[in-house]
This record gives sequence, C-alpha cells and structure tokens, in this order.
Amino acid sequence: MTSMTSMASITSVDSIATHQNIKADIPIIIFHLGDQEYVKLCLQQASRFNKTVVLLTNVDTFKDLPITLVNINKYSKYLKPVQKFYKHFSTNPYNIEFLCVYRWFVVYEYMKDAKIDRAFL
Repeated sequence: MTSMTSMASITSVDSIATHQNIKADIPIIIFHLGDQEYVKLCLQQASRFNKTVVLLTNVDTFKDLPITLVNINKYSKYLKPVQKFYKHFSTNPYNIEFLCVYRWFVVYEYMKDAKIDRAFL
C-alpha cells in the first residue's frame, strides 16, 4: 500500500511541476544528424521542460532555439577504434548500423568532456 501511495505522490508532484513550468535539472542529450523539421519540434518541447538541452549534431541550423549545439566532429576520439572492431551482421545498411553504435561513443565522450554524470538520452 505504501508503494502505491508513493507512486501517486510522485505522479502528483510531476504533474504540478509540469503545470507550474518548473524545469528539470537533469540534462537532455539528443544525438541527431541533419536538420529535419521534426527535430526542431522535439528540441522545442524538450527545452520547455528542461533547463539543459544538448543537441549533438553535424548541422548548425537550430541556433534560434534555447539549446546547446555541439558539433560531433569534436568528439571523434573513438571513431577509428570502433571502426576497427565493429563487425557488421545486420541486414540493415552498414552506415546506419555503425552510426547507431558509434553515437554512444560520441555521447560518452561529450558527457566526459562536459563533466555530466547523468543525462536523459
């Protein structure tokens, strides 16, 4: 019974925080290549409810938004080692699957550089 009460309390607090426009402290980090319109919408929504939104990307299109833009080319330390050890077994194209794996190394390297211990990815 206690856990159910706690869950209800958490939901109520989250609901109040959302309605009072209180922004969360945990950073949101998004990795995306390109400047599709849906990314802009996603970033706008994320920045409404969070103090820190970071976009790891290869474009500088979203400068008008209240986010931190980070060029992924700065974080390529692990590119060659990952390419060396990556084995492609998927039926999806190599480039798509390699990027799915490699992006975690970019996120790791960025978080380490920015001294971020935890984030919503």
